[in-house]
Amino acid sequence: QFENNAGIFACDEYMAITVGAQLVLGQGWKTKKISAPSQWDTQGVAEVYKNAWDEILWDGTFRQADFTIKVAPDTVFFPDRICKHLTDLGASADDR
Repeated sequence: QFENNAGIFACDEYMAITVGAQLVLGQGWKTKKISAPSQWDTQGVAEVYKNAWDEILWDGTFRQADFTIKVAPDTVFFPDRICKHLTDLGASADDR
């Protein structure tokens, strides 16, 4: 997807977060690494989400975008379709 500018990589801004290890994708682009929880139970998964959002907030890149969308790695994601739906709805970043 990275090399084909598909999925999240077709967006104006994007971030990929990995748990436990940093990955290096095409052209040397690196994911953001967060710590793995001690256990993968409900509390551990909640900790992963909290740590991911802490990284997103610290990085701050999301502030340059009108919308932030969380996409799971196994999701088929078409940013152009999301943009069309948001435009058709008349949604803007000012709608809160």
